[in-house]
Amino acid sequence: MITVKQHFKIVNLALAAALMVNAGCSSIGGDPAKAAQAAMDTFDYETARVHLANALKENANDPALIFLEGQLALASGDAERAKTNFERLARDPQWADKAVPLLAKAQLMGGNPELALQTLASAPKPSAMGHAVSVSCKLTQGKGDEAEAELDSALAAFPDSLDLGVIDGGRALAKGETDRAQTVADRLLAAHANNPEALMLAGRVALVRKDLDKAAEHFAAVIKHQSGHQTALLALAAIARDKGDAKTATEYAKKAYSKSPGNPVATYFLAEMALDSNDLKGAAKLLQGVEEAQNQLPALAMLNGLLAARQNNHEQAIAHLQRYFSLGGDDERARLTLAASLYAGGDKANAWTTLQPLADAANASAPALKLAAALATELKLPTASNYAARSAKAGTADPISAEMKAADAAIRAGNWKKADGIYAGLLSQGHGDNVILLNNAANARLELGDAAGAIALARKAQAVAPKDPIVLDTLGWALFKGQGDSPEVTQLLGEAVRLSPGNAEIQNHVNAVAHARSRKPA
Repeated sequence: MITVKQHFKIVNLALAAALMVNAGCSSIGGDPAKAAQAAMDTFDYETARVHLANALKENANDPALIFLEGQLALASGDAERAKTNFERLARDPQWADKAVPLLAKAQLMGGNPELALQTLASAPKPSAMGHAVSVSCKLTQGKGDEAEAELDSALAAFPDSLDLGVIDGGRALAKGETDRAQTVADRLLAAHANNPEALMLAGRVALVRKDLDKAAEHFAAVIKHQSGHQTALLALAAIARDKGDAKTATEYAKKAYSKSPGNPVATYFLAEMALDSNDLKGAAKLLQGVEEAQNQLPALAMLNGLLAARQNNHEQAIAHLQRYFSLGGDDERARLTLAASLYAGGDKANAWTTLQPLADAANASAPALKLAAALATELKLPTASNYAARSAKAGTADPISAEMKAADAAIRAGNWKKADGIYAGLLSQGHGDNVILLNNAANARLELGDAAGAIALARKAQAVAPKDPIVLDTLGWALFKGQGDSPEVTQLLGEAVRLSPGNAEIQNHVNAVAHARSRKPA
């Protein structure tokens, strides 16, 4: 985990949505029914739609065409049309085996997991798709243990299933098992080349590994087949933005937004970019239409708070940002802005409580340290002089900033070896007291398989910044990867998640350790 600020704004997809297939665009001629099926087989849904329409004109009651139309509707995200088609086949003895699980999938896509499970109960026999839908329904209902047990059982029965494999890969990512997730993604891509679901999983894995170039390659492959795949478009927008290409990021985000103007994720992305460019009116207009989605996507509450603060409406900013944190958010911008708004409103004590975790971080920003120095001085805290000194130092040029940016760029391209070389060079030049350098170097060593070297560097980072949650997480994770579970691992990761409860990567590491512990024989 690198400590420089990341800008990934990809909101984690519900595993139910992972069942949705998307793609499409080439041309095939010949008999319309055969051409439609051939286009579907190559994920060319636009061409399939044209040929299927022609085929249905000739025989609207052909079960094979009705089934194909239902598949196309699912691939296009049209749950209602999919339900209509599969309902026509669900009672047909020759088609029920295939149609019933897909009818349940359409019902799940339409937001009715209870009905989907009822439909699956009527399935003639178990199937990989049926289990995949059932697992996703249970995850949607919060029945994690039941879902996991069924997924393991279904994978044993249907080890080659793409649908189950995608869910399994997502499960591995959620538990911090990135190596296993990579193995699953590689296997699915090998068996289902160019399949959008396999590509989307591979892209997600690459994002977690911070290999932006590889992630962009996978998401672009999805867009090649289906230009309107919203999740892939947003992923490409996030990657472009993270690389500093605001123009391309905006283009991708607008394409995603145009496909579904009310989509909270697309709205969030555009509103955030509007805020970044100081387009307060544009951001406000976007956010006005998604007030009810804040529980689903707490980051929207954060943006409303940031916007209110920019407009000097500190009372509204405080209300929005406190709601954001109550929903489990933990963003540095939100914390700094809430502290500043509390300070502006005269509530210095709560401002300091809010700000302190940010100010105590080894990589605290200059604005955070400036506010910390002011608050600590006014509250007459004994640490005031320390914050003032750190604030003054933060305002000076960093002598190794160019090299650190180069290493960061290498990591974003998946080149950990190059980053490791840069870090080693800086450490050999006498920068061994730079906690960010030490922490990042530890992560590079760990990625390259040198757990002992990672642990040594992480311990040096901890000596410099003993209360930094990022550093504690790095050391705890390196110890776990290199030496296995231990009370020290538990203590370090527990303290890291306590200090930074909203940090997704820290939580993933905690989950991965807990999962490994649960699988140990009694």
